[in-house]
Amino acid sequence: MTSKIINRIRFISSNAFRQVLMSIFGIFIPFLVIHYSSKIVWGEFISFLLYILFTQQIINWGNKEHLIRVFSENPSKIRENFTSSLIIRLPILILFTIIDFSYFQMDLGLYLFLWQLGLFFVNSPESLIIYEKKFIQSIYIETLSFVFFLSCFYFQISQINVKKIVLIYSLYQLIKSILYVLLFKKTYILKNLKIDISYFKKNIWFFFLSILGFMISKIDVYIIESFHNKIITSDYQIMNTLLLFTMSIPMYIYTPFIKNIYRNNTVVIHKVKKTFLLLGLTLIPLALICISILQLHFLNNNYSLWTYIIAFFYVFPSFIYGIEILSLFKNHKEKTVVIVLFIGAIFNFILTYTLLCYNFNLNSALLGSAITQILILLLFSIIKKES
Repeated sequence: MTSKIINRIRFISSNAFRQVLMSIFGIFIPFLVIHYSSKIVWGEFISFLLYILFTQQIINWGNKEHLIRVFSENPSKIRENFTSSLIIRLPILILFTIIDFSYFQMDLGLYLFLWQLGLFFVNSPESLIIYEKKFIQSIYIETLSFVFFLSCFYFQISQINVKKIVLIYSLYQLIKSILYVLLFKKTYILKNLKIDISYFKKNIWFFFLSILGFMISKIDVYIIESFHNKIITSDYQIMNTLLLFTMSIPMYIYTPFIKNIYRNNTVVIHKVKKTFLLLGLTLIPLALICISILQLHFLNNNYSLWTYIIAFFYVFPSFIYGIEILSLFKNHKEKTVVIVLFIGAIFNFILTYTLLCYNFNLNSALLGSAITQILILLLFSIIKKES
């Protein structure tokens, strides 16, 4: 086996392990909270979680996707482009800080500010981690930070409530951000730095992509949360997280090679897409079996076979159209992807809300999202045939 193949396997496995580890940490937390408190407490926390997740989409402003392509096109200016992107997005963080202290109680406002500040410095270097393949270092940081989270949770375990969870989550992200800043401290430069004031305009399509992709994956959770049933919100958010983790598996594999995908021809990309299609047919059923075991034994949720059939069609389309999106990125057709995702987001909102009004349960929300995923796959297939 050549050293090139060995390195490729090492990069894939280390990044996949990093992403899986981060997802497992995120999945473990609601199980932990529910075990030591209740689904109602976790359901109340989801309101804050959804707020933070939405603000981060705006604060990030398509940062990762944009910078990976910029780094590939201009490797000599990595430090300048990275720091410029960081500084130019700071005012958005400040804006949400004002909202935090204006809308929420003083203590909650402080906790949310620390949470957003931490995430700002956690999410910003994601492009550097991918481009420079700092996966092992990231694994250490994620693990140490999660140990810190568990320690804080343990000391508050007898009096856990929503505010305590928000505080612990905030400190968790803050500690993680400090470690990432230390890892990339040489990348942060201020001397002779030129701020590109056209950043937001140049990056607008990646921003729309980020927002729309997020809304397609989370709009069902937002709709369910708006009905103010904390138990169903808790159950659905956990199911949504588990399914999104399964949907992300192809991304975990090809993320280290995004810059290579940008440089390859359509024949190679077609072979990669075919590989992921076969992977989905094999892997998704196994993942759903694992999810059903987790749901039954840890949350006492005995969902029907119909639930998992819907879940399969919720997950499977993303195994096919993920590479197609990267192909469109390669050809600077972000606008096309935005249009497709916009149609998907609107369709998902209308269909899911209608189904939930007719029958408020987990299957209704899941069915709306599954049909949306199939629609998105069909739209990308039509675009592929026409191009």
